Amino acid sequence: MFSRGGSGVSEAGIGVKYGPAPAEGSFGSNSQGLEGAVGEDLEGLEGSKLLMFPRRWRRSRPELSSLILGLVGVVLFASFTRRALRAAARSDLGAPARAFASGPPALLPALRRAALQPPPQQRRAGAAPLPLPPPPPQQQQQQQQQQAPPARPAEFSPLRKFESWLSPLLHNERALLAAWRPREPLHDQWSHQRARAVALALSNGQATSLEGLVLTLDPEGPPGGPPGGPQGGPARGPPGGPLGRRGPRGKGGGPRELRVVKVLGSNNRLLVFWGQDVESNEEFAVEVPVISEARLLNFDSEEELVGTALARIEDEAAAAQARGSSSSSAAAADRGLLVPLQRARVRGAPPFANLEGFYVFNKLSLTERPLGTLGELRSQARGTFAAAANYIARRLLHIVLLLERSKVGHANLQWNSFFLRKDGTFVLGDLRSSAAFGEPVSHLMGAISEALEPELALEVAAAKPILLQQTTNLWGLGLLLFDLFTGSSKPYGEGEGRGWLGRASRLARKLLADDAAAAAAAAAAQQQLQQAQVPLRWQQLILRLLHPQRAQRIRAAEIAEEFPDLLSPATD
Repeated sequence: MFSRGGSGVSEAGIGVKYGPAPAEGSFGSNSQGLEGAVGEDLEGLEGSKLLMFPRRWRRSRPELSSLILGLVGVVLFASFTRRALRAAARSDLGAPARAFASGPPALLPALRRAALQPPPQQRRAGAAPLPLPPPPPQQQQQQQQQQAPPARPAEFSPLRKFESWLSPLLHNERALLAAWRPREPLHDQWSHQRARAVALALSNGQATSLEGLVLTLDPEGPPGGPPGGPQGGPARGPPGGPLGRRGPRGKGGGPRELRVVKVLGSNNRLLVFWGQDVESNEEFAVEVPVISEARLLNFDSEEELVGTALARIEDEAAAAQARGSSSSSAAAADRGLLVPLQRARVRGAPPFANLEGFYVFNKLSLTERPLGTLGELRSQARGTFAAAANYIARRLLHIVLLLERSKVGHANLQWNSFFLRKDGTFVLGDLRSSAAFGEPVSHLMGAISEALEPELALEVAAAKPILLQQTTNLWGLGLLLFDLFTGSSKPYGEGEGRGWLGRASRLARKLLADDAAAAAAAAAAQQQLQQAQVPLRWQQLILRLLHPQRAQRIRAAEIAEEFPDLLSPATD
């Protein structure tokens, strides 16, 4: 644009004289050149101004321009990047809006990027997470230690999964149970007397027979059992009765009319009758608490007896702990427990009545109607009972281990406490005879099996409270399995003494006397198992379940770890 030398001519025709260079840092000027430029040519004026700047300034102009252009480029890049990220957040690329408002994730530290990464449940389908550079090895080890889940005890499959994966052999054995029907029960004099007392109490003195009686029931509590667990946790599974309904209920959950079909049975605590809903024809087993007035001998007054009985009837802590947050149907399907579908009272009947030598309480429990009990199956169809031994043993093992895992003990683990369902499965009932480990079982409304574990038998014989401890259930499980495979309910024989409790305590003292006595008893039990040709794995488990000393007995977690093949729905 300009020529160098002593003088030169610009493209605009303006003469410029070059004198000696001014000192560095000074601002020399050529007033004549500037005056000639005014009004003639603006480009020449700008060129003349630049020529008057020092050489250092003239040399730095390209660098300054590059710097300015670079800054403009960075600003434009950041603006476009932010717009692109916002557009991606609104599209199917997966990042939530404003997730990266603080800058592109690639420019952030690794930990910051991980914190900004959207959680899996917020990512949209098909979105791939942003790649992260691997952290240092030491950091990887720390993260693995922090993210590692805590150690959990050995798990075994819920009953629902067990039933859905049955082998053909076990499936056929379950079908045998479903096809069985019990004979009509024979009621003794005490049963007829209890039934008469219940009919008088529930009809308010208007009827002496239960059969054909129509009762109006007012529900107590939510249908289908409590909505959550003991701590009010969320309910799992279907929220209602055996077919997924919200339990038995009348119109809109209100009162319902129930017709008594017949009496199913009774004992010294309950009378159970078969009831049918007048409107829907649903069938239920209805339990009515009944106790003999002879129990007054253990109380100072009738008020104390009635108050204690009502408190025990309404106490559902053990059942709630055993079922957890499951509904009634889920408790039967996943835990093998028979729990009430509904609590109710009969409209017009008194809270309690003393009739015919019995106290009858207006506190009814409605459950699904079972076919019968395993005790009835054992006594009426011994061949079917033995033919279904594999299925009974495996499901029984599941039920007791799940009960043990819930830290609830059952004082009446016997065949009559297990109820057959229409599909061939069976569930554990009589939960009023259960209690949390370390809590006493009710003498008034609970029952105690005659086949008590040795240490518990000594405590009961000494008139101590019935406190069930860990592995108490497993002793009962061992006795049931021994009886199932051998046909004998007394693996260690029978002690001498007056009454069942005297014999049980005498045998307990013998087994707990020393290790030699326990070893001799175990050898005799093993010989019975071998003679019955019980599979070896079941022999090993049964002998460890029947160890007389509670502390030496196998635990539930050890069974799940050491005998997973016996919990499997598959068979060899």
